[in-house]
Amino acid sequence: MLLIDETNTSLGVIDTDEAMRLARERGYDLVEVSPNQRPPVAKLLDYGKFKYEQNRKDREGRKHQRAGDVKEVRFRPRTEEHDITTKVNRMAKFLNAGAKVKATVRMRGRERIYPEMAAQLLNTVVERLADLAVVERPIVQEGNFSFAVIIVPGPGATGEKQA
Repeated sequence: MLLIDETNTSLGVIDTDEAMRLARERGYDLVEVSPNQRPPVAKLLDYGKFKYEQNRKDREGRKHQRAGDVKEVRFRPRTEEHDITTKVNRMAKFLNAGAKVKATVRMRGRERIYPEMAAQLLNTVVERLADLAVVERPIVQEGNFSFAVIIVPGPGATGEKQA
């Protein structure tokens, strides 16, 4: 096997038993790095420290990831104009922060026989956010009495993604 020592210098091709003896003498572990290579590559290192640093790198990488962040804003078919404006402004903030936004219209009682009211409201919301967002999923019926559209930040969104 090709052996690399603790200072990352190659010691050449060495027999496995000789590599194990050398690792014991120096107080390190013999770790096979590339088993599919010909000859296989092994390295002398402190395996506990190696695993610890690898976990730290993984944890640091996950810290800067953003889970599928979907914010939901709910409407009713008879939501008044001022309330629609307020909710659209809130959606714009979410989009500028880099989040997806799901706009949902929930229908109750006699409203259920007028699904076109929900579609009209969602179209109004999408039109108002057209300069900031792009529709990822068009208006669909979810369950019996709710309609939704998913909007993602588009080229006009100003803010960066926040962690």
